[in-house]
Amino acid sequence: MDWKAIAENLKFNEGKSWTEVAKAMKPFFPELTDQQRWEKVRGALRRTETYKTRGRVTFEDKRDATPEDVDDFYNTLKQMNKAVMRLENKQTRASIHIEDDKPIGITFWGDWHLGGKGIDYDQFDRDEELINSTDGLYVIGMGDYKENASALVHQAATHENLAATDMQDKIVLRKFEQTKDKHIVTIRGCHDDWDKRNANKDFVQAICDITGAVNLWHGGIVDLTVGNVEYRLGVRHKYKFESSLNTTNTQRNFMNEYGPCDVIAFGHKHFCELEHTQRMGQEVVYVRSGSYKRYDEFGQKLAGYEGIYGVPVVILFPDKKLLVPYKRLEDGIEALKIFRH
Repeated sequence: MDWKAIAENLKFNEGKSWTEVAKAMKPFFPELTDQQRWEKVRGALRRTETYKTRGRVTFEDKRDATPEDVDDFYNTLKQMNKAVMRLENKQTRASIHIEDDKPIGITFWGDWHLGGKGIDYDQFDRDEELINSTDGLYVIGMGDYKENASALVHQAATHENLAATDMQDKIVLRKFEQTKDKHIVTIRGCHDDWDKRNANKDFVQAICDITGAVNLWHGGIVDLTVGNVEYRLGVRHKYKFESSLNTTNTQRNFMNEYGPCDVIAFGHKHFCELEHTQRMGQEVVYVRSGSYKRYDEFGQKLAGYEGIYGVPVVILFPDKKLLVPYKRLEDGIEALKIFRH
């Protein structure tokens, strides 16, 4: 086979570039330089019928991904996903063991809305001191720790901010630092979620980095063992099936979907509630934590709502399955001290 036939095959059948074809012709023209060989091959092939019928456009360095390149990218993607997921601390189920031979209290503390207008800051400070000074009391954070009003979510809501959102971050993180030994679980509320929506920032993880608490994301199941007794808690900032007539309807439906729980706790609605009842053949406590946001522009516009304060407490026993709930923080703490005496 003469050199022209070989060159034609390389160029027009195998799609090689002019440079690649000229390089392959070196054994036929060892006396020529690379440039001379390139010109000789290109000139000869451009006079062929194949060149004339296939067109005059050629690509010297056109890049085409191969199937192997796609496979390699997919495998890289899998490895990247594994690496990213090792850094993800959000979870929807947690198992926690509190080693104690005395009853302990779980308080459901949320809807602080710090940095906002109309917040009962004095009450918050009193509660912070009470919680911090009570032995055997632990906190599940119910979300909405800062006002965090954003024009990207509700344009007029920014008027409810007393402090800029970055200053609110500093305040809230400081409050968690001051009570860090009390927190076992922290969940994300609507106002906290605006950080994720606007800037892909998980503010709750920044909180958990300080306290060491579980980042339970938007909420989930906590399997809590106190001493030798296991309790199952369902906690979320909010959940579907809300009813203005039957205010614990959402707790009942959570239990329908997730199975029996000893305690089901929500926040979000800015009123405090407690119901101690029987369901699915067992004792269950429905709670909703209240809010420090008493003066609420949105609530008043909606239906004349005023935020109702409340930090409920449920006392759990380590040697028998027993739930003793209290709607008021002070009552729960007073009873806990008596039980632990």
